[in-house]
Amino acid sequence: MKERNPSIKDVSFDVDGMTVAKANTKVEDTPIKTIVIGDAYLEKGKKDSRRTFLCLIGDKGQSLADVFYG
Repeated sequence: MKERNPSIKDVSFDVDGMTVAKANTKVEDTPIKTIVIGDAYLEKGKKDSRRTFLCLIGDKGQSLADVFYG
């Protein structure tokens, strides 16, 4: 993330507000077993911006997609 956007100094997550949901679905042929969604705070200099974080986790525990939006 820092390689694509060097102004980001740090990322923190609101772990108390995170939702972890079990899933049994696929994206094309790739199994998705867990979905994690919650608030993340991106520190850019003296300012933090809140973003929604979404992570799709596969059947072997690997992160398949991490997305910050909002």
